[in-house]
Amino acid sequence: FDITDIEGDYKTLSLNYIGFGNNLTKSFEDFSNFKNLKTLQLNGNDNITKVNGFKGINLFLDKSRYIQNFNFQNLNTLYLSFNQFITGKYTELFKNIKVLDLSFTNINYLSPNITNLETFIGQECNSLTEFPNYNNLITLNLSSCQNLKKINSLKVKNLYCNNCPKLINLEQISTS
Repeated sequence: FDITDIEGDYKTLSLNYIGFGNNLTKSFEDFSNFKNLKTLQLNGNDNITKVNGFKGINLFLDKSRYIQNFNFQNLNTLYLSFNQFITGKYTELFKNIKVLDLSFTNINYLSPNITNLETFIGQECNSLTEFPNYNNLITLNLSSCQNLKKINSLKVKNLYCNNCPKLINLEQISTS
């Protein structure tokens, strides 16, 4: 099975969990032939280490743990839970992202320059100690972030921070 076997003018392409048994070839890393592709789902594909040529706006890489290239500057939505390679320095590239899920990663900080961020999901990000101030934030889920001490976004419509034993300023955050 090869990516060149797929033909069509797709807006959404889901290739979830197709890498079982090492059947996924490196050709699944190049999506430059899909000019109108807006949403790409590659959840659970551990054989993929990068995504090349994708010009869309929504990328789902949950449980694709070995993605190591994070040059996703044009995205609105990125789901990257369980990735072992993402670090804070890569979030400098996420300037336009509105929805970001980095749950179960070892992320230690987030760039304060993600100015369009509306939704952040970071469940069990145990290396994260402080969350930056984002003016457009609507939903924040930092549940079970064991070492989280401070959230600098003091106005959030939907806040989920249960089981954050070191969080010191929860009562200062407005949820209206």
